[in-house]
Amino acid sequence: MGKYRYLLIFFALFDVMYSIAELLTPIAVINTGYGFVTFITDGPFFDDVMSGQHGVASRCTFISLSYAILIIHFVYRYLLLFNPDHVRRFFEPAGVLILTLYFIFHGVSWTYICEHCLAPNEEIRDIIRPAFQEVYHVDADTVPCLTGQYMNASDYVVYKSWIGISSLTLFSSYCMTLYFVLGYKILTKINGLSTNNVAAAYIGLAQSSSGWGWQNGDTSTYNNWAKPPVTQPPTIGPTTTPFRSTLPPSEQRRSTAVVIGVDASLFSTNQLTFAQVDFITSLSHYIADRGPAEFAFFAYGCTQTSPYIYQYPNFVSTFEDTDKMIQTLKTTINQNCVRSSPLDFRSDADNIKAASALYPMANSSVITINVGATSIDVSRLSIPIGKYGLRVNTPEDITNLVPKVDSMIFGATGVSSAGVKVDVMKEDQWDFDVRKSEPSVFASSDYTDCAYMNTTDGLWYSDGTCATKRQVLCQYVLPLPPQPPTPNPTIAWQDPCYNEYTNFTYFEILSNAKCYRMSSSKKQFAEAENVCLSDHPLFLHVPKLVSIETREEEEQLKTLITGIPNEGMFWFGLKRDPTNSTNWYFINGDTYDASYSNWRDGYPRDADGCDCVALVVNDSSWINTDCNKPLYSICSYRFNGTEPTVKPF
Repeated sequence: MGKYRYLLIFFALFDVMYSIAELLTPIAVINTGYGFVTFITDGPFFDDVMSGQHGVASRCTFISLSYAILIIHFVYRYLLLFNPDHVRRFFEPAGVLILTLYFIFHGVSWTYICEHCLAPNEEIRDIIRPAFQEVYHVDADTVPCLTGQYMNASDYVVYKSWIGISSLTLFSSYCMTLYFVLGYKILTKINGLSTNNVAAAYIGLAQSSSGWGWQNGDTSTYNNWAKPPVTQPPTIGPTTTPFRSTLPPSEQRRSTAVVIGVDASLFSTNQLTFAQVDFITSLSHYIADRGPAEFAFFAYGCTQTSPYIYQYPNFVSTFEDTDKMIQTLKTTINQNCVRSSPLDFRSDADNIKAASALYPMANSSVITINVGATSIDVSRLSIPIGKYGLRVNTPEDITNLVPKVDSMIFGATGVSSAGVKVDVMKEDQWDFDVRKSEPSVFASSDYTDCAYMNTTDGLWYSDGTCATKRQVLCQYVLPLPPQPPTPNPTIAWQDPCYNEYTNFTYFEILSNAKCYRMSSSKKQFAEAENVCLSDHPLFLHVPKLVSIETREEEEQLKTLITGIPNEGMFWFGLKRDPTNSTNWYFINGDTYDASYSNWRDGYPRDADGCDCVALVVNDSSWINTDCNKPLYSICSYRFNGTEPTVKPF
């Protein structure tokens, strides 16, 4: 609730008090020609004139108390917008006593007016007696009430009535006027915070004799200069001495994934192939010196099929194991990559072009680097999409790539899009000051040039001076409430089976790195594999009929089966070994361990053609049956490694 907690307490207390008053002193109002009568209609004070008279007067005060609460609310909003320091000094918590006294003042004032100006005397009761007798059949002398008589009474009675009503009217008018004044000022301030009419605003970047630098002390090398027309863009940090962040671990970037596409075709970039491998080795070690990162690569241009393409994050290694990944890449290109004829050239371009950015660890960025002029563009896999896609063609490009990658690593995750450092443990609030003649914040300093942001394109410009009057883009930081503990406070858990094109399910309770889904149509066993592959990017992984390895896994698969009602059996990936009829194997390459099986009594049985295994719904058992039966099937793949060797059907 923040600073509103005191106001909410006031509202809650008022609601409780008003409900109690309504229960104890229910009231009604009638007209008496030249006046009015407010009286108690029921309850414990109805027959007690003395105490009931105080009760009906107390009800009068609740109108004033509602005014008091609204005034407190508007004053709070006004102070919060115009001077938050006043809120801290006045409202938390010393001001609560003052507000309580003000609240009581409202109630006492109205009670006094009601008790002394509107309480009935004998003359008033004689005037209202006929009306009460006729309508309610009640003696007016026994009714607790408040009255106002403006005419047809003694001067004393009329004078008191006018004093009471006038006082209450003036009091109400004062409150309503204060509402409108404060409300108008608050609305004007809120509208003034709009950035609709702001064309450009200074950011905290300026040039002095030592070069460009951030005025708040940040050392980020991120920039977003417009090219052209920048008069003197800053240079991007050192390119030889590796920079290592000195921030505490909680404020450093979490991870950077570098996805490198290598065209291994003998007929396109053959002369660059080995230079590419050397470049990847150097670049990976360079990035490793700067903090946590992940590494993956594409190798395409072979006439082999997709098992030799590696994709982030499913085939990934930390930089602690960089050398092994590099060696794998060398082996892929030099031994496993068949490059026989230009007519047989294969690049897997369709799979790569169809890919979209995946979801890495929290706060990660993904940089894609294409090596060679003809390699397929994989920039759509970058995060942010398309922005962090790079390409190198020459050794000079490789040299110039180092500061670009450095800027992306520390610019994208260490600073905001406006170039101001973002603390990952804080929440940033931005505000354009609305004063139209804002003087330059650097006009009287030693700075020779100041950067400003154009609000239309978001790019940075400078005009060779700091004297131009512009709005100023300001930043202040509010602390976030502490986050609840997580199983791993460093890396937020994300569904490893998520893909925007397919609908695979991950059962976290199994911890088996497998993703599952039901097929969309019935097929014979031999055709079921094709159903598993439908609508799935094959360069990521190859779904196959599932292997059921434990009782726990089978129980979870039953939850998928319930999504297809009125079906008795479902194919899974167990099949008779064609070389030994007493043996069974999983067609996805997983080892079939007879220590867990769920055969129905009398199964498996020896019968021609009954070489394929189905899961039976009604008794949750396995049977071997005719492979030509059309059934729905259960598909799966492993998301954390290369698929096992598969036996032929």
